[in-house]
Amino acid sequence: MFLGDWTLIAIFAVVGAWCRYAITLLTASYSVPLGTIIVNVLGSFLAGLLYSLPFLTQSMRLGLIVGGMGALTTFSTFTLQAVEFSQRHQWLGLFATFLANNVLSFAACLVGVVLSRKWGL
Repeated sequence: MFLGDWTLIAIFAVVGAWCRYAITLLTASYSVPLGTIIVNVLGSFLAGLLYSLPFLTQSMRLGLIVGGMGALTTFSTFTLQAVEFSQRHQWLGLFATFLANNVLSFAACLVGVVLSRKWGL
């Protein structure tokens, strides 16, 4: 990994973290962890899309996916929220957040890969 790669990762990580925080603020009034679900599904879709874009250099792809999508998405917050649901014995919330984060994120990533390969974005 070259110094330029580290720089791109850092720059896109800042942007990803800012976007995640903005989405968290915009969804703070909901009783479900909507912000976490949105950033994980959106980040998974974008990672899938970016993964296959033919015009991206390897350094740019690395910066966008590792830095940007890595900072945007959040497995640790999702896990903590799942633990909180279980400690409150809110099994429906636990099941829903688990499904939403895992199934929707997987599906979104797959759609992103398929779209970028099919249309050569």
